[in-house]
Parts: sequence; C-alpha cells; structure tokens
Amino acid sequence: MPSDADVNALIARAHARDPSLTAKDVNTLLRASFTASPGNVLVVADFNAVEPRTTAWASGDEATLAAFRAGDPYVDMAADLMGLPKDKITKQFRQLGKVAVIGCSYGLGNPDKLADIATKQYGVDWSRVSVTPEEVIAKYRETHPEVVAFWSAMNEAAVNACDGYTTAVGRDDLPFVWGPSPLAPGRDVWMMLPSGRPIVYYKMRYTRLNRWPYTDIVYTGNKNGRVCDIRAYGGLFTENSIQAFDRELLGLAMVRAEADGWECVMTTHDEIVLDVPRSRADEAEAYLTDVMCQTPDWAAGLPLKVESFQCERYRK
Repeated sequence: MPSDADVNALIARAHARDPSLTAKDVNTLLRASFTASPGNVLVVADFNAVEPRTTAWASGDEATLAAFRAGDPYVDMAADLMGLPKDKITKQFRQLGKVAVIGCSYGLGNPDKLADIATKQYGVDWSRVSVTPEEVIAKYRETHPEVVAFWSAMNEAAVNACDGYTTAVGRDDLPFVWGPSPLAPGRDVWMMLPSGRPIVYYKMRYTRLNRWPYTDIVYTGNKNGRVCDIRAYGGLFTENSIQAFDRELLGLAMVRAEADGWECVMTTHDEIVLDVPRSRADEAEAYLTDVMCQTPDWAAGLPLKVESFQCERYRK
C-alpha cells in the first residue's frame, strides 16, 4: 500500500504518495498488486478529460465545449498547431495537441517546462513536430481567449477580495465568487465554488508591481509538508478552482454509488473503483458510467464523459 495518503486541504483532492498510482513511472506490477476480492472484479470508471472540459465550461470557451461534445479537441488543437487537416493528425501530433490543451490551460508560460512535460508525460518527440514549445503556448492563448481572460479575472478578483470586495468570475449563472472570508475578515480570503463549498486562502495579501502580472499575491499554505508563503496568480487560482470543482463531481458520484449499495474501494485521480461480484460487473459498470455523467444543478451544461473497464487486477 502507499506509505502516505492525505487530502489537499485547499482543493480537497485526496492523493497517495510513495508511490502515487497516477505517476507514469509507477511499475505496472505494483498497480496489479491491488486486486479484487475473491469471486469479484474491479469496475473502474474515469472522467475523460474532465479538467479541460471544466475549464472551458467555467470560462465560457464555447468552441472547446462544442469540440468535446462532437469531436476531439486534441485533434483540433494539433491541426491548428501543425497547419494540417484533421484527417492527417497522427497519434504523435494528437499528443502534442493534448499537452497544449491540458498543459497550457492553467497559464503555463515556461517553454522549457512545457517541453519537459510533453516529452516525459506525453511522449512527444519534438524532432518529429514542426513547432516549438514557444509556438505551442502562443497558439493555445490565441485560440482560447476566454480561458486567458478567465486567468486575468481570477487574479483581479483575488486582489479585490484582499481589499474587502466581492467579485464573481466566469459564468453569469454559475460563477466562482471571491470575497473576504466572513470567518476571518481582513486576514483570509475565500473563493466560493458554484457547488457552495469555499476554497480558503489563509493570510492572503498582495503588493502592486510595475511589471507583469502587476500584482504579487501571496498566501500562507503547506508546500511539501512545510508551512510557507506561496505565490499565487490567475493561472494557479484557475487550477485550484477547476480541480476543486472536479473533486466535488467525483465525491458526489461516490456518495450516490454507495447510497445505492455499491462499494467504492479506491479512487485514483478522476477515477472511481468498485469491487463487485463478477455476476454483477456489467450492471455495475453501466450504473457507474451513468451516475458519473449525471451533472448536478451547479454544473448544468458541463459535457461529462466517462470511460470504464473491468479487471481482476488494477491497471491504467
């Protein structure tokens, strides 16, 4: 079993360390050591691309939402990057589109970091593509102006909250609402998710700068087990809000499943794992896929998709 498990207190996402089962370099045999009970199978269901879907939904990026509903936004992005028709996009090119959509959606602007992520996590061979990391970042921002505006709005709303003001960001009907925490006004700031749960930033403050991003925002948090000041910005606030929102979706599906008599034995990132009798595996898989795709009122219009499978030994 992983030697350390905890919950990110900021976004409420549970995770395990040493090892993390989501890590790309975790040995397949280690994952396979997690097995179903005798006579049972594991039913595994995973939210497909839930973070870029939610980012598009929250920011009003209707073009990306339409692509998720009708096609493949990673292919669309790769076609834009490579200047090729969609039917010419290879698996390698699609991976480049995927890293652009996922990697750049939280304000990543460091080309070296993007190049490293693309190579190590997505298997992109930069010698086989005709664009540079700098061009990938620029193209993402050019083709997703709503997301870029969302970062800026998050940054400014955080500053306003430090000054005691309340600001709504994102959708008119289901916004993310910033303001001073009523539990510690003048010290803490919170961002209220559309679900009604707040993310609280302890001792948040800022100073004005004469250069981008024009504000230096800091809050006190936990980083690698140590309490310290953490620098924040619009992209980080976007990441926090989207991951916290998606954790609400996962938690709601787990509660519904257990209320209906299914045993949730594990979660891995955006994935739920049930341990069920082999004779009910197909029923459980259909049920879990359906319940995870049910959007609550506070996520109306979010196009969710779930991919699922059955196994005796856990795998990715």
